[in-house]
Amino acid sequence: MAWAAFLFAVGCTLGFLLPLAELWSKFLLLVVILPALGLADVWLLRSGRSLSFWIRACGFEVCTVFGTAAATRLLLDLMEAAA
Repeated sequence: MAWAAFLFAVGCTLGFLLPLAELWSKFLLLVVILPALGLADVWLLRSGRSLSFWIRACGFEVCTVFGTAAATRLLLDLMEAAA
């Protein structure tokens, strides 16, 4: 639960700091290199888990952070437009 809260906090911070276009480009970059992140986890952690497990785990983390960031940026843009 603490890890999910940390991911949420990182996403909120990114959403506050970066414009939506930059968030989108960084998200696409991370999705493209997701298999490399999974391989790094398999080789560095040597936990005995499969590559597909780590790709799913990294994918969850990337989507959680960038989904939260996009929602934060959207809310900030809406509040700015309403003001």
